[in-house]
Amino acid sequence: MKNRKGIIVLTVSLLVLGLIYLVLPDRIAVLFWLTGNFVYAPREFVFVFAIIPYVVYRTWWR
Repeated sequence: MKNRKGIIVLTVSLLVLGLIYLVLPDRIAVLFWLTGNFVYAPREFVFVFAIIPYVVYRTWWR
């Protein structure tokens, strides 16, 4: 049952990020330098953050 809850957390976070993905611009600034330069990543980069709620769930609610 516990593993099933982890899968649900991961699925919900992917669904939420999928909805956010639809309104994002093509490039996202991921790093800001003090000189005013930016480092950009494609908007698909946002799916990397889907793993964070899953890791928090697995770490804190064992």
